[in-house]
Amino acid sequence: MERKLGERVVLDLTRELVGKSYKIFFDNYFSSVDLLVGLYKENIFACGTIGKNRQSLPDSRSILFISSFHDPYIIQKINCKHKEDDGISIKEIPCPKLEKDYNQYMGDVEKQEVVATHILQGGQMKLKDFRIAIAAGLIGAAFEQKRGRPSATKAENKYKRRILHEKRYSEAAHLPEFGTKRRCNFCSTKKDVKISRVICSECKIAL
Repeated sequence: MERKLGERVVLDLTRELVGKSYKIFFDNYFSSVDLLVGLYKENIFACGTIGKNRQSLPDSRSILFISSFHDPYIIQKINCKHKEDDGISIKEIPCPKLEKDYNQYMGDVEKQEVVATHILQGGQMKLKDFRIAIAAGLIGAAFEQKRGRPSATKAENKYKRRILHEKRYSEAAHLPEFGTKRRCNFCSTKKDVKISRVICSECKIAL
């Protein structure tokens, strides 16, 4: 593998940002002192984690972060979850602004790395799963399932498109009107019944 492949990837992807004072974040695969110095000369600021075995570091201490625009002495407070005997409590603890910013912009990527590591260690991957993992890593997507009910906005848009499609064939005869309460023909499921007073004047079904 090319020794400075990570640096070259970052430089190739930031050519359109030169001179625009952008701030970028990346993990220790890409980080190096030479990379941050080169980006800084092009008026691109960067922050990332870095391994203690990187060359050009001042000493052998375990350095976790490297940044070209943070003051390491600026401390902010964040809420942190602690597991206790009686449950989980939230406590306010001091945190360097550098670390807070990194977690804000790289949190989803870090979660994806944990999931990808778990998948790789769990056994042989299917080709489809491998492609999904690679694609998610490239776009920085998080492997988190959607929680809760489907978006009301999406359901509404789907409903509107369906009504408009029907109007094309009935000369706009399908118009809403108020009637008696009944089970909605679009929103209801066997487990979640929705009641509506709005009905279609042509089909006589609840909307």
